[in-house]
Amino acid sequence: MKLWVGVAVAAATVASSQFARGAEAPVVLAWDAPAGCPDRASVEAEIVRSLGTARRGATLSAGAVVRREGSEWKAVLVTTRGAETGERELWAPSCALLAKATALALALAAARPDEPLLAPDALPLSAASSPSPVERPQADSSSSSSSSVPVEQPSAPALPRTGSSDAIAAPLAARTRFAIGASLAVDFGALPHAGVGPSLHIAWRPSRLEAELGLLYLAGQHATLGDRGAATFYLATASARLCYVVPLALAVGPCAWMDLGTLGAASTGPLTTSAASLWAAPGFSVRVRWPKDGRLAASGDLGAAIALARPEFVLDGVRHVYQAAPLTARGTIGIEARFP
Repeated sequence: MKLWVGVAVAAATVASSQFARGAEAPVVLAWDAPAGCPDRASVEAEIVRSLGTARRGATLSAGAVVRREGSEWKAVLVTTRGAETGERELWAPSCALLAKATALALALAAARPDEPLLAPDALPLSAASSPSPVERPQADSSSSSSSSVPVEQPSAPALPRTGSSDAIAAPLAARTRFAIGASLAVDFGALPHAGVGPSLHIAWRPSRLEAELGLLYLAGQHATLGDRGAATFYLATASARLCYVVPLALAVGPCAWMDLGTLGAASTGPLTTSAASLWAAPGFSVRVRWPKDGRLAASGDLGAAIALARPEFVLDGVRHVYQAAPLTARGTIGIEARFP
């Protein structure tokens, strides 16, 4: 859910008046943002200014990956406290506003130890609303009950780095946009027998929607021509694929693709000849990838395609040798490397 940060930053002013000075680091932060964005120290200082000495449980470990999405900025937050983990996204028109909203979200998460981490209601949804009240230190008994006690905003302390921040940074680093992969493909129906060959692809993954370009080569399928020798068939294609990923325990999703290429044959024997024709086939498959996050992953794909062009190979213009099936089945298994 998109939460416009102008609203969240306005609420931060209200929230900051509810906190007082703290003595220990409330949040251990791993911060990954492009050049030009506020740095980690700035975000940590904003957390401390917002939180103060409000009640809190164990120190909160948090990681944030900030990236530009078109004209907007997006932060993916992951937090841990003990065995509990929380995750959410924040959006803003600028990186500076996004950093302030991130600090507010983490301050509120640290100040609410009894509530789920980064729950949907962890940030106010309108400028008129304000965060839930947080316990604050009582005024000195010598102060008048009718007067307000000013809250001193502390300077940011040097927050300690612990191993927990590295644990947060690891899954965030796995949220990558680009990938390259290699697979072993098995195809039934395009060639006279089951075709086996390599497949390569590059992919772009801006979200759950994935776009992919690939190459496939299947070779070495033989058909006898009696007294005329034998023919060797091959299939070489380029493909465009679109997938939608459902993030379950595995990354699973449907894919649609289009193959364009060449189905060809070369004969050996008394007379050596060769022929090739257009191959065009749209297809549908289901893809599985594990682990769903990580720099390296194993992947598998199983689907079927409809041959729009079914070239027929004949001998001497009369004798039928081979024609591709109208429906083909294909499966792949391979490995994939991902990059930011």
